[in-house]
Amino acid sequence: MNPTTSPHGLRHQLEPLNLAAHITWIAIAADLMRQDFGVARSGVPPLLSAGVLVLFVAALFANLSGRLRGAHATSSLLVQGACALALVACTRVWSTPILYIIVIAQAAAIWPTRALLAWALAGNLVLYGIIARFSWNMDALLAVVMQAGFQAFAALMSRLAAAAEQRAEQLRAINAELVATRTLLAEGARDQERLRLSRELHDVAGHKLTALKLNLRALQQQSTGALAEDIASCTQLADELLGDLRGVVRQMRSDDGIDLARALASLAAPFRKPAVRIDIDPALRVDSLETAQTIVRVVQEGITNAVRHADADRVVVSLRRDGGVLRLDIGDDGRARAPIREGHGLTGMRERVAEHGGKLEIERDAGGTTLRVALPA
Repeated sequence: MNPTTSPHGLRHQLEPLNLAAHITWIAIAADLMRQDFGVARSGVPPLLSAGVLVLFVAALFANLSGRLRGAHATSSLLVQGACALALVACTRVWSTPILYIIVIAQAAAIWPTRALLAWALAGNLVLYGIIARFSWNMDALLAVVMQAGFQAFAALMSRLAAAAEQRAEQLRAINAELVATRTLLAEGARDQERLRLSRELHDVAGHKLTALKLNLRALQQQSTGALAEDIASCTQLADELLGDLRGVVRQMRSDDGIDLARALASLAAPFRKPAVRIDIDPALRVDSLETAQTIVRVVQEGITNAVRHADADRVVVSLRRDGGVLRLDIGDDGRARAPIREGHGLTGMRERVAEHGGKLEIERDAGGTTLRVALPA
């Protein structure tokens, strides 16, 4: 049950662990309604108990939506915990303590171990006091021990699910990096081969055609009549072929450069959140493989930072040529409030950019964060 890594909306609520939580509270609600919210045992008005249940469900939906972070997520868990224990006291129905297991499972996904243990211990002490105070038909200590066992199992499953999702995200990012690198290498190899062929055509075929044309002209001057006319036709064909060859060589050289569109698109592909949009001129080419690699690495780090630190829903990567400068902008709509501290990622980005004579600037406002990179084209 991990409310922090998946996309928003109905699909998020229907993820396996979250769906299990919803099925559980629905079953408990049905049991409570069947027993008229335990009014016969507790004397608490059913409307009050129903209101507590509604508040619990609302806080659960909010937390499992993935929109709550930090203090807001903690507040949601505190509300759920208080409501779960209040329902136990108000209804005295044996199924209601299961709601606290749902709370522990959520807390395990986002809280450190010490906070989780303290929260579980405090809740179970309250639960023990409620069961002992109202003299349920069960041993209070045994009931709490059983609840603690289920809570530990739920917390472990939640932690394992969160760790598995994190590893899956890392693997997707690594795979995207490998695909982007392979694309760059393929583009570099293609350009090198095209350049080699253009040189071979110019130096070998062009040289021999030029020699053939000169020899034909010399032979034409020594010939007369019909033979001279035939040689003149051959000379004209040689001229035309040489012109066509120069046009092919010129075209091959004019297309020289690395197409970054596919490499950058492969970096964006594995991320479900945030949504990454690549805005790049289809005709833009980068002459240097090293410069192309720097752009790819900077974009990768920018997207990673938006995922890990900015809690962004959308990232826009823009690459354009401005005269003799390549301008790369990576903007997100993140809501991170902490000051930007340049760790190894940003430091490495600055070093990569500086090695190619460029500069990196960071802009931050209410709308998010933008990395602006300028590199010599």
